[in-house]
Amino acid sequence: MIRILLFSLSMVLMVHVGISQQIQDENALKLINELEEKYNAYSSIEANFKLTTEIPEEEPIIESGTFIQSGEAYHLDSDQQKIYSDGQSIWLFQKRQNEVQINSIDEDEGSVANLTPKGIIALFNNQTFDYAIVNEENGISYIEFKPLDRDSEYHKARLAIDLQKKELSSAKVFYKDGIHLTMDVVDITPNQTYDAGIFVFDASQYPGVHVEDLRID
Repeated sequence: MIRILLFSLSMVLMVHVGISQQIQDENALKLINELEEKYNAYSSIEANFKLTTEIPEEEPIIESGTFIQSGEAYHLDSDQQKIYSDGQSIWLFQKRQNEVQINSIDEDEGSVANLTPKGIIALFNNQTFDYAIVNEENGISYIEFKPLDRDSEYHKARLAIDLQKKELSSAKVFYKDGIHLTMDVVDITPNQTYDAGIFVFDASQYPGVHVEDLRID
């Protein structure tokens, strides 16, 4: 579950990252820089997405969701869970179990629980990649990233970029254990204003919710 949550956020944010890469394909680098410049200019971003999890010998798991980011605060709402962060704390709410786990924002960039944009960026910045455009068709450019770190948990990642809109269309990660995660971006809405309350979990809205507060004072 943690891996799915990390993927959902990191693929939306990946185009924001000045990734430490081996420059293998100047055209691929140009596309990434264009997306980074465009998205970084937004004061906020809201993205509707579809997430497909493929596990060997099992039926694919498909869920949809919405991700909102404003500054360091963000909110993710999918079929199975919600994530809230106000930049200081993070709430992971499991809908079926009606339970929420609360953590402080961990400055340790290696922490798996660190789902803040800053933390995810730090995780990607610590990796280097071979990358190149592997295909272009129907106005979509496909860029493949392969981590140079042999200990990386995934084999490769593939981004699909809409050349006309200059937007991320989809992203897929191929994990070494055979699991494939694909996120299709349905639409992106920038520069909206959001009430601060949307980034904080309100227990009063969930009667009987079990709260596990792991924050350290």
